[in-house]
Amino acid sequence: MLLDAPELALTPRGNPDPRLVQLARLLGRQMARQNFEAQSNKRGSDGS
Repeated sequence: MLLDAPELALTPRGNPDPRLVQLARLLGRQMARQNFEAQSNKRGSDGS
């Protein structure tokens, strides 16, 4: 972890910390991939 980076802070609506936005996008993409993979595996095992 970077010691010289400022802490993440909650800010008023309309001005979120860009690092929080980046984290939310990263987690969203990861969840979408996992969901897609689970759905693909489920369809493959059903024989469809």
